[in-house]
This record gives sequence, structure tokens and C-alpha cells, in this order.
Amino acid sequence: MAKSEKNVHVTEYLNQNIKTLSDLKDVHKNIKETVESLGQQLHEASSSLPTEIDDATQGANDTQTEVTNIQHRKDNLHQQVVEHVRNQQDVCKELEKVTTEIQQYQYYLAYLQLIEEVDKMSSDIQTAMLTDVMSNAVESFQTMTHVYHKHSGSHCKHLLKFIKDTILFWYKILHEKLASDFEETLKSVGWPMIGNTVKSPPVHSSQHYELLEKLFMSLLAIQLPQSVSDKQDELLLPLQLMVLPLRKRFKYHFYGNRKTNNLEKPEWYLGQVLGWIRDHSSFLTKRIQPLLHKSAFKSISAKMEFIRGMVILVTDKMKTDLQDIMNDEHIFSHLIDEAILFDRELQGTHSYPHVLPCCLDVLTAGEAFNGWILIEEKFAKGKMDLMLSSETAWQSQYQGLMEMDEANLPECAESFITLMLTITDRYKSLSNPENQLRFVDLQLELLEEFRIRLVQVMDKHDPLGEQSCAIFNAIYYLTEVLQEWNNSAHFVQLQYFRKQTQPCEDSVADEVSGMLEGIFDSSIFLLDKLTEQMLKNLVHYMYTDIYAHSHLYRKQRWNILPTTKDSLGLSINACEMLLVLKDHLLRVESLLNKPIFTKIWQRLAGQLNKMVVNEIIIPNQFNETGASQIEFDMCRNLFPLFGEYTQKPENYFREIKEACILLTLKTGSACLLKELLCEEKEAVKKQNALHEQQIYKLNPTKALDVLNTRFNLPKTH
Repeated sequence: MAKSEKNVHVTEYLNQNIKTLSDLKDVHKNIKETVESLGQQLHEASSSLPTEIDDATQGANDTQTEVTNIQHRKDNLHQQVVEHVRNQQDVCKELEKVTTEIQQYQYYLAYLQLIEEVDKMSSDIQTAMLTDVMSNAVESFQTMTHVYHKHSGSHCKHLLKFIKDTILFWYKILHEKLASDFEETLKSVGWPMIGNTVKSPPVHSSQHYELLEKLFMSLLAIQLPQSVSDKQDELLLPLQLMVLPLRKRFKYHFYGNRKTNNLEKPEWYLGQVLGWIRDHSSFLTKRIQPLLHKSAFKSISAKMEFIRGMVILVTDKMKTDLQDIMNDEHIFSHLIDEAILFDRELQGTHSYPHVLPCCLDVLTAGEAFNGWILIEEKFAKGKMDLMLSSETAWQSQYQGLMEMDEANLPECAESFITLMLTITDRYKSLSNPENQLRFVDLQLELLEEFRIRLVQVMDKHDPLGEQSCAIFNAIYYLTEVLQEWNNSAHFVQLQYFRKQTQPCEDSVADEVSGMLEGIFDSSIFLLDKLTEQMLKNLVHYMYTDIYAHSHLYRKQRWNILPTTKDSLGLSINACEMLLVLKDHLLRVESLLNKPIFTKIWQRLAGQLNKMVVNEIIIPNQFNETGASQIEFDMCRNLFPLFGEYTQKPENYFREIKEACILLTLKTGSACLLKELLCEEKEAVKKQNALHEQQIYKLNPTKALDVLNTRFNLPKTH
């Protein structure tokens, strides 16, 4: 405790205990007794401390001795354990050997028990069949297949083969028995439903359908699992049997020397199959599907299984004929067309899933697919030749219907897009995106060839010719359509698949800036470049012609025009220039689509704006009459020519308009403004002064140049 704190403590103690001088004696006595008591306690503590320390030290020594003893015992015990283990190694090896033998005998026992179990199930099946209790035979067969499935992961290959062979043995016997009964029952209910059966269906008793259900369920029960069956993606067994009579009829009519087996008429067998699907759909849906719902195959559609069986008939037929058909381009092309129509009918009318096998799978494999691509390419290029060589290739089909946006669309462009859509429609239903991308590559090739042909037939000497304008419209239309396709779900998915499976090696893409985002970006890029070049050529052609006819107007002397009391009229020297401008605008408007024409007149207006300011106003001198005259020519004659295409044409001639404001500004205001612009002041002040006169486009230097053209203002340098 600090000295100051002690003093405070003493002071507080005295203040609390001494009220009068008589209290002092008592306080002194209490303090003396307290000091003596504390001294006694201190003496007792000092005398007892060495004894406690000695006791603690002795306890620590005893503990150390005990730890040492335990350590010795541990070492002895460890040595005994090591010696015991060494002595028991031979016994352990012998026990391990015996244990292994016991396990092997257990395996042998289980092996033999499983064989015995399979033999018993075989006996049960045989007994059930001899007593004609097929339900018991089917049940035992199912148990046998479950046993095989349960042990399918075993390394006992011979045992598994034994069980599998046994299953196949009894499957064949059960299949023959049940199939025979099932086929007879099918006939009794009018299956297959063809010919007279469809027109006049027989009357059936409930017993027929009860027997049909019983046999159908038994056939489902002996359906071989894929682990046993060597065949993949087989139809359900009862559906196989239902397809069988139709398969026989199909082979009878469409194989061999029958007249109906005609390579040039694939529509005959495709149409027959579609007819069978139509005739049997109701029975499959109403009678067979409820049976599947009661079984372990409730997720399977009876109708889709039947259609899949019909598709197998078709694909087998196509594979058989394909080699001969591919030798004839016309027959092969016809087969492709009919197969596409057949596939669309299945998917559209019967909702046949894309994921299931279809006849187009035959045409997209190996050489057949290469042949298909070549046929598509040859057909497309032949159509392209015809559409470009047609007498009406560059004419619009909508002439006379001017309210339509397609009024200026040339026939060849629309025909080409129709061709592209046809190709897309033909391959769109292919299940493999890689096959679809082969067709997309063909479309990109055709687009590039069509673009090159447009460039070749373009009249470079007359950009305003009807054919050149028609080509311009065609290019613009192609670009718009491709941009729309780029954003469609179909082509977005294909482009995503392409990016995931292969790197982009498009040289045009490298020029654009890396990987393409849309599948038609390369074509759009090239078309945009061509559009820009044609736009420049056309505007340059028009401007050059207008500029040539503005010679007299550019050379007109504006500072000597006499004052007149009559109202102003258009300058005579401007008439020819404006007339040529008007003729060009009217012609381009009539020949080009509106979006293209809008870009053209806006660019032309920009060039005329610069020409009038830089080559007519700034190089000349203007008196008051001259200033009023050029303002009249511009604001009342030039601007209104563009008023047909925009509500405020003056916005496209801002520099001309502001120059006219400076030329016609009152003399006093013009002098003050000119002096301010000539002074070495901050640019902001000069700009603000111009803004007060509604001058925003012209900078101070340009504005001063315009003011210097006024004849009535003092010259500055």
C-alpha cells in the first residue's frame, strides 16, 4: 500500500473511533492488543513452516520411489509378453491354417447348398410343368433369377455360369409353352387387328381376356434380366410376341421377290407400319397398358414398346436395302425424305420420344450420313443456281403491297432463307447434336457461297442500279434473319454443345476478338462488312453527284447580292443541286428497305452539312442579303427535303443552322460576340457566350470563322 493510501486509511480510522479525548485511551489499548496478537500468529507460522516443508519433501521422495518400482514391473511384464508371443507363434500359425480350412469348407458348403437350391428349383419347375401348374413354374423360375442376381457379384464364375445356363434352359421351355398359349389367345381376341378384323372386330368373352391377362403377366414374370440376357434393349417378352405376327407379314411383303419390295417405294412399307400403329393403338392403350400398371414394369408404355418394335422392323429393312439404295442418288434422296416424314409422324402424332431408336439412326451412321450430307449440299447448291439465275431473282414478290416490310425483298433472298429453313427442319429432329452440327457447317458453307455470289453479280459501277439495291436489301435481310436465329433456343443449344466439345478455330472469330458467341456470328460479321462497304459506296456515289451539281452554288458571290423588298426565293444556282438531291432520295427510298434508307439519308445529310459549312459559308463573304439568302436556301429548302423522313430535319444540319444564326445575328450583337471570341479569355466564357445565342455544335474557333465571313463586321485575325 502506498504511503498516501496508508495516511488516508489511518485518518479515516481515527475519525471513526475518536470522538472525544477520552476515547483516545481505549483506541490505544485496542491497537496494542491487535499488534500483540498478530506478532503471536507470525511466531507460530514461522515455527511450523519447516515441518510442513519436510513432510512435503518426504512425500515426493516416496512417490519417486514408487514410480521407479512401477517402471521396473512394466519392463519385466513387457519382456514376459514378448517371450510368450514368441513361444505362441507356431500355435497361432496352426490356428490360422485351421481357420482358413474351416472358411474354405464353409465356402464349399455354401457352394454345394446353392447348387442344391438351384437343383431343387429346377425340380419344382419340372414338377409344376408336368402337373400343368404354370403359376408355380413361373414362381420358381423367378426365384431362380433372383438368386442369380443376388450372387452376380461373386467370383465363382463356374457357379454363375451353371445358374445362368439353368435359367436359360428353363426359360426356353417356359417361353415355348407360354408363347404358344399366348399366341393362340391373341388370335382369339382378334390380334393382329388388320384387314377385316379392324372393320368388323369379333365379339370376345371375358374368359378370353382373363386368359390373356394371365399369360401376359406370366410372360412378364419370366422376362430375362439384362444380366442374364445377351441381347440389349429387347422389347418386353409379351410385346415381342404381339409384334411377331406383324413381323412375319412385313417380311412376306417387303423382302424377297414380291412386287411390294420396291427400293424406289420406301413409302409403301413405312406407310404400312404407320397403319399398323394406328390400328393397334386403342387396344394397346385400353387392354395392355392396365396390365403393365399391375406389374413391375408400370413405367413402360405398351404403345411405345409396340412402336419401338415397329421401328425395329423399319430399321432392319433399311439396313438390308441401304447398300443398294446408296448407289442411286435419287432413290437414296427419296428414302431420306420418306424417313424424315415417318419420323415426324411418329413424334408428332404418336408422341414417340426422341431418346428411343428411330429410322434416322440408320441414316446418320457411317457412310450413309456422309452420303446424306453430300446429297443435301448438292441439292442446296443446285437450288441456289436456279434461284440466282431466275429472271425474277432480283424482283420482289410483294410489289404492289408497299405497306409490307418485305416490299423490297428480292425473290432470291427469300428463296435462300426458305432453303436454309428446310435444311434446318430436316435435321432438327436428329437426336445427336454432333450430327446436327454437321448440317450447321453445311449451312454456314452455303451462307458464305451465297454471299460471294451476291458480291460477284453486284454492279459496282452503278450503286443505285435496281440490282445493286436488291442485293443490298438481300444482305440486310439475311443479316436480320441470322441474328434472330442466333438467339433461338435450337441454335443456342448447338453452339453451347460445340463450345463444350471442340475449340473454336474460326479465323473470322479471331478477327472479331476471340471465341464466337453465336453460331452464325462469322457469317453476320462478313455480311456486316459487306453492308458497310455498300453503304459507303452508295452514299459516296450520291454525294459526288450532288457535289458536282453544286458547282455554281459554291461559286456564288454572296457579298454583292442587292437588297430587295420582295420576299426571298430559292437561289437559282441551288436549284440543280437540290433537284439532284431530291431525285436521289426518292429513288433510294423506292428501292431500299426503310432501315437501310434511314442510314443512307442520315449519312448523306452529315456530308452535306460539312460541305455547306466548309466549302460554301466559310470560304465566302456575306452581306446582309447574302446571309438572309443562304439561310432561306438552307432552312426553307434543303432541310424540308429531309422532312419526309424525320420530324426535325434541322437536327441533322446543326452546323449549317448555327452558322446561319451567326450570319443573321444583329450587327451589334455580332460585333460584341466577335470581340469576345477574339479575346484571350477562358474557353468556358466563350462557350457560354455562344450558348446564349443557341450555338452548341460550333466551337469558338469555328464560330469566329463564320463571323469573319460577314461583310459588315470589322476583320480580325
